Amino acid sequence: MSTLKRIPFEPNVHGFNFENDFANDFVKDLDIRTGGLCGGMVYSALDYFLAKRAIPRQDYRPANRTTLQSYIYERQVTSLLPNMDKWIDLEVNPLGARDLELFQRGLTSELENLRKSIDAGKATPLGVIDEDGDTKHQILAIGYTTDTAGKLETILIYDPSIPNETVIMRPNPGERRFQYDGHSDKRWRTYFVDRSYQAKAPPAIGTPDYPNDGKIRELVVVFGTGDDELRGGNDNVDLVLHLKDGTKVRQPRINLGARWLKDYDEAASVILPAPIPKADIVAVEFVTSFTGGAFGDNWDTRYIEVTYYEKGNDRDRLVRDASFFRFTGDHRSRKLTVPKDVPRPKPGQITWLKLTIKTGSDDLRGNEDNLDITVRFADGTSKKFPSVNYRKRWADHESHKVALKFERGYDRHEIVGLTLCTTFSGGTSGDNWNMDRLEVVPMVGKKTELPAYVVRSGSPVKRFTGDSEKLTVEW
Repeated sequence: MSTLKRIPFEPNVHGFNFENDFANDFVKDLDIRTGGLCGGMVYSALDYFLAKRAIPRQDYRPANRTTLQSYIYERQVTSLLPNMDKWIDLEVNPLGARDLELFQRGLTSELENLRKSIDAGKATPLGVIDEDGDTKHQILAIGYTTDTAGKLETILIYDPSIPNETVIMRPNPGERRFQYDGHSDKRWRTYFVDRSYQAKAPPAIGTPDYPNDGKIRELVVVFGTGDDELRGGNDNVDLVLHLKDGTKVRQPRINLGARWLKDYDEAASVILPAPIPKADIVAVEFVTSFTGGAFGDNWDTRYIEVTYYEKGNDRDRLVRDASFFRFTGDHRSRKLTVPKDVPRPKPGQITWLKLTIKTGSDDLRGNEDNLDITVRFADGTSKKFPSVNYRKRWADHESHKVALKFERGYDRHEIVGLTLCTTFSGGTSGDNWNMDRLEVVPMVGKKTELPAYVVRSGSPVKRFTGDSEKLTVEW
C-alpha cells in the first residue's frame, strides 16, 4: 500500500491559468532571448499560496511590462541566482557517464530533502534538467508517495508549462530517468530541492469577475507580431473604439511603452474608462505613433484578435483579422469593423484552409516581394490574406504551411477557389519565384482535415514573375 503526503496546493486553483511560453528580451540588439519564466511562475504561485491571496487566474500570458509579468520576471531572477552551482553541476555529464549517479540522488539525498520539506507542510520548488542537459526547468513539488518499504513511487507536481493539472513524476530505474505520466516528452536526468526560496508578498491583482449585462468593461487584444518588432519607447500603439453614435473612445499606449518581440504574441489588457454596450461598438482601430523616415519604426502584425469579458472570467471574441499588416510611418492606422452577429460554425463546417506550398529552384525573396492569397466563394464574395509569407524569404526547395482562418463557417461547396498573387515589381532587379507544389486542405477547426480541394505538383506548377503575377485555382 502506498503512503501519500500532500500539500493542499491545487494547480487548477492555486496555479496560473496560462502556459509558461514566455520569450524574454535578454540581449535586445542581437535579438537573443531566453525562453520561459518557469521559476518565476513557481515562486509567484507559491507566494500567493502562502500569503493566502487568490492568484490571478487570467487565461492569457501577461504582456511585457504589465504588473504580473514584471513580478514573475523578478521572481525568475531570484530563483536562478542562488542555484547556479547546482545547475552547472547537473550539466556536466559527458556521454552519460553520470546518469546513474544523478538518478540515484533523486532516490536518496534529494529525496530526503524533499520528504523533510513536504512532511513539514511546505510546497517545495525543484530544479530539473532534461536528458541532453540542454533544458533547465523549475517545478513545484506538492506531494509524494512511497511504497511499503519507504521507496519513492511518485512526486506530485505543479508544472507551469502544464497548467491546471496535477502532474505525476515517477522514477524509471531501467532508463535512469524521472518522467511524467501522460507526457512522454518530459524526461529528466534528476531533480534537486531548491532550498533558497523565501516568501514575498505578491501584488494584489484580481481575476476578472464581470456581470453578464451586455456591456464591455475590459478588452484583451492579442497581437501576433511578425518579422519586425514593435519598438516601444516613443513608438507605441493606441486603441480607438468607434461607437455607432460617432463618438470615439481612445486608450493610449496599450503596449505600456514596452518592446514587443518579433515572431511572438502579446496580449494587452485594456480596461475601459466606463462600461460600453457591446452593441454600440462598430469598429476597433489601432493607431501607432511612428514618425516615419529612415530611423522610424515599422511593425509587422500577423493577426490581431480583440476579445472581451462576457461574464466572470470568460472571454468572447469581438473581432479578429488574421491577415498580415505592416505599420509604418506612412501607414499608422488599422481599423477593424466589428461583424454583426456572425453565426457560430455549424458542426462539420470549414473554418480554416491549410495550404502546403513548396518552392522550386527559384526562391520567394520576401521583404517587399511577397505572396497574397484571395479565397473565392460561391456567392461571388472573396477574402484576401495579404503577405501569407509574412515578408519572409521562402528558400529554394523549402515547404511551408499556410493557415487561413475564416470568421464564419462554410459548407464545402461554398468555397470554390483561390488566387495566388505576388507583389513583384518586375524589371531586371525584380523577383521571380518557382512554385513546385500546392495543396489546399479544408479544416473543421484546427485539427480535423477533410479531403483536399486540390493537389498540384510540377517543375514548376507556376513561375511567378513581374509580368506573370497571378495563378487562379478553381475546384
